[in-house]
Amino acid sequence: MPKRELIVRAIITQDDCLLVNEGTHHQTSQHYYALPGGHVEDGETCIAALQRELQEELAIECDVEDLCFVMEHLYSGRRENDAPRHELTLYFKATATSAIQQTDEKVISPESTKNFRWLPIDSLGEAALLPEISREVLQKYFSHQQISNYAFQDSTSENSN
Repeated sequence: MPKRELIVRAIITQDDCLLVNEGTHHQTSQHYYALPGGHVEDGETCIAALQRELQEELAIECDVEDLCFVMEHLYSGRRENDAPRHELTLYFKATATSAIQQTDEKVISPESTKNFRWLPIDSLGEAALLPEISREVLQKYFSHQQISNYAFQDSTSENSN
């Protein structure tokens, strides 16, 4: 089993929309969405890591609020020659305390590889959100339904829980 990576993600909303990064899967060329955030570095707290990632990706300051849920995901990797990945992702509610820079529909990022945008929450059911299980959990979260604090998905096999 690959080494587990610790990831933090932010649930940031505005006007009934969720902030997401739109990307393209290197193996399948399919478009997908992911919430802002990234890896927790050695010696860094999860909250400090999320604040750092949001500063790097969006040039914003934020208040990191509640831990909403945790997802564990096994998958084959993003690129053709990648080794299998094992991610443990903590999803936090976060509120920007500085302005998110944007023009019309586009959210501006200092990182040229990022393509942030606002995704209407009512379109989550059709959105290609990764990991896939996060779509279902986020839909329940936003409709105030009971959610499990932990979800697991194994995308390396036929069996996903």
